[in-house]
Amino acid sequence: MKKLYPILLGIFFVAFLGGCYSAKKSYERGDYDMAITLAAKKLRKKPDDQKTIEILVNSWEISNRVDKDELNSQLSGSNPDWERVYALYKRLDDRQRIVMQLPKLKPESRHTNVDFVYEDYGSALNNAKQNAIDDLVKKGDEFLSKGDRFNARTAYDYYNKAYGYDNSNSSIKGKMDQSVAIGTTHMLVQVAAGSQVTLPENFIRDALNRKWTNLENNWLRIHNIFQGNFVYHYFTDVLINSVVVSPERVAETSYVDTKKIEDGWEYVKNGDGSVKTDSLGNKLKQPVYRDITSTVRKYTMTKDVVINGTVVIYGIDSDRKYANDAISGNYAFNYSYGTATGDSRALSTTSQSLINKKPVNFPTNNELIMNANTTFGNAVYDKVSQYKSVFQ
Repeated sequence: MKKLYPILLGIFFVAFLGGCYSAKKSYERGDYDMAITLAAKKLRKKPDDQKTIEILVNSWEISNRVDKDELNSQLSGSNPDWERVYALYKRLDDRQRIVMQLPKLKPESRHTNVDFVYEDYGSALNNAKQNAIDDLVKKGDEFLSKGDRFNARTAYDYYNKAYGYDNSNSSIKGKMDQSVAIGTTHMLVQVAAGSQVTLPENFIRDALNRKWTNLENNWLRIHNIFQGNFVYHYFTDVLINSVVVSPERVAETSYVDTKKIEDGWEYVKNGDGSVKTDSLGNKLKQPVYRDITSTVRKYTMTKDVVINGTVVIYGIDSDRKYANDAISGNYAFNYSYGTATGDSRALSTTSQSLINKKPVNFPTNNELIMNANTTFGNAVYDKVSQYKSVFQ
């Protein structure tokens, strides 16, 4: 245990120097508030640390003087920046709260002034905050009154900052909601009326039922169902150009499974043909193996569909087409079953599974098409994702 004392003392000494060093370095680089915070942390444990007291006092005097000079400059002008005024008052108030909590400091020099003068900033803070809120709301109102969604977004930023000062203000919250309603871009994904092919109604519903929210941002909403209470700024029209269904096909192949099995026994013979015996005179036996086979006929049923389309993306306020791109979706039905002749013991696990399956009916064309809605819908989604940067 005695060997630990020097180690622990060394750790304490390094930590002690580290605290002073950080406060000193903060002071030297002009980060006076950080210097005050670090010095106060040290002085709460050791109120007679002379170097740290000096750092605290000098940082306090310099930072307060700088902030009060800027405050006087702001308040003497005709149009103060009330957000900045509030920030300065808040910094002065926070700074003195740190120093207020210190124990009585014990400077060795009588010239070191530790009689800090504290002020009540409560009224000034409330006044600056209210003026900051009023200014921000006024600016928000100016942008919102312009009526377009881009200025509404700027208005929202002002309202949001005002709400940060008073998050119980329902009036400001209402203005924020109004800004969002006006500022949001809405895009509709729909099947174009000019499509050349008619598909089952639920094909379109299922194909366009995607997680569009993954492509959205704060100011973009993507819809795949028309809603009359929105103004749509962009449209993604999906045209179905062709549906190609292959004929039903059945391909037959065959192969042979072979397996070596034990089939009885026989006596072990010597080189001269006599039967071998063990040390007790018992005749020795050995298993007899032979190969067995089974012929497997595999029947593979296939039928597939390819749906070709076009994605056209355009804006309501422009004739420009951002996209006019081909897409496609597909689905392939593939089913295999089999029969076997010969010795069933020769069948592999794969072959056994194959012959346990029975023939099925081919899917109808509509069933095949419906199964293609996944890849077709993904193609639409990917295309919208590719061009999402145009939705401003």
